[in-house]
Amino acid sequence: MNNQRVVLSAIIFIWISAGLQQGLGVRMSIFSAQPDFLLVTACLFGLISNTRIALILGLVIGFAQSAIVGSDMWQFILTRMAAAWICAFLVENRFQRNAGVGALATLVCTIISGILLMILTAQPNIGGVLKATLMSAMYNAVLAIVAYYPIERAAGVKGQQL
Repeated sequence: MNNQRVVLSAIIFIWISAGLQQGLGVRMSIFSAQPDFLLVTACLFGLISNTRIALILGLVIGFAQSAIVGSDMWQFILTRMAAAWICAFLVENRFQRNAGVGALATLVCTIISGILLMILTAQPNIGGVLKATLMSAMYNAVLAIVAYYPIERAAGVKGQQL
């Protein structure tokens, strides 16, 4: 695996994901479920990189997410780093890297990140937040299936395992 190519492609995809999050995130909402392009990017780059690079990319993605939302940084940084690390840990220790694992890992990491974010930021409507988190997790899983192969191809890790 060429770490420099992974990092360069991650920078490009983070930039694209941030633009999509800012411009299309709210407009693509379905029944209060919004796609989280940056979280999908964190999960998929977590799958194709090692845990050290995944943590760094999670930090950068969390910083970009908090800049877009305009809220406290540490909650988004913590949840995005956790999501990227979980995906990298799964691939390093157990699972083979493919689009199905990417969709499932994105689904699980979206739920974990949503619940962790709900705990870190006191939410008055827990039921509504959980419903929106579950629906967004399904939305993100579908986006992960679509985005996995272009990300894998751009990073230059097609057919390689860690």
